[in-house]
Amino acid sequence: MKNRIIIPYFTKLVGHYYTTPENLIGKESLRMNQQLSQLYKTTDLFFLQASDDGMSLSGIKEYDKLLISIQNDFKPTDIVVLTFDDQPAIIRYVQEEDNHYIVKSTNPNYPTTILSKESVQIFGIVLKVWPEISFI
Repeated sequence: MKNRIIIPYFTKLVGHYYTTPENLIGKESLRMNQQLSQLYKTTDLFFLQASDDGMSLSGIKEYDKLLISIQNDFKPTDIVVLTFDDQPAIIRYVQEEDNHYIVKSTNPNYPTTILSKESVQIFGIVLKVWPEISFI
């Protein structure tokens, strides 16, 4: 298990990163490559199950497993994990503008939403869609 780390995997997040135990469905053993280990501490990473198909045209389908970096800063080209009004976290593109966020999906069935910054919590950004589950 050299260069392996253990990362929590959540089915959903609501309100805060620390969610209820029933939403933690396992821990994933991940081979940590040198580039990843130089950029992130293991405590800065978690897996999240995509809650919908709002980013389907970006290659993220509902129930896909996503590797997330915990951070508040993001670029408009990053896919962001966010929650608002105590709803389950969603995966979207986000643009910051004055006192609000413009939240966009790539699936035309999900409308663009404008939200006040006070109602939004940013969890982090999607680093990778992870195809295999290998719980320990």
